[in-house]
Amino acid sequence: MLNASQIADKVLDIVQDPSFDISTVLAELNAFAAHITSRVLFPALEAEANVVTVTTAASVNLPDNFQRNLFHCRNATGQPVTVLTSKAQLARRCGNDLAQTGPRALSVAPAAPLLWYAPIPAVAETLTLSYHRKPDVITSASTLSFLPDGFDDLAINWVCWKLYARIEQGTEGNKTDTSYYSNLYLGMLEELRLSIPQGVSMPSPPVSIPERW
Repeated sequence: MLNASQIADKVLDIVQDPSFDISTVLAELNAFAAHITSRVLFPALEAEANVVTVTTAASVNLPDNFQRNLFHCRNATGQPVTVLTSKAQLARRCGNDLAQTGPRALSVAPAAPLLWYAPIPAVAETLTLSYHRKPDVITSASTLSFLPDGFDDLAINWVCWKLYARIEQGTEGNKTDTSYYSNLYLGMLEELRLSIPQGVSMPSPPVSIPERW
């Protein structure tokens, strides 16, 4: 797998514009990482972290590296906690009373930057969250390690697309290079999606509990 400096060398050799340098490429690579990880669930970005509930509120901060897709939660004794998709769904589950207390949290819902839970445990408890994290910030020595092997060109095509879009901005007629690299990117993106086995990173089915407790 190429590191970011090697990707920059390839991109700058293709684009051949002296106004761009490695800092330009690094900025676009970080934009690429944020974009693609918001659309594809990469197994390499699955993460686990603990949060501790409080007895005075129905929410705590999510882990700093949380990006999306909270797909599993368990308490300190290993009991599963139902993962819901929104605070509104959690509120409906508990009869719109997020202030109610109970022996342990039965359901959680992410609403970044907060994790909401209900009922509020009478004693603070540790919840272990499984989710997809943000990609690491890309520097010149970084590799895009979340990408499967063989997909370095996906990043190269993205950066070339974005740089040519700047060059051809305001150009009348067809933006040939912009279109060429955007099409290469979108085609390889579809290959990437097909290469990731379905279900690898999907949320676990919700645990069946009563609508209210």
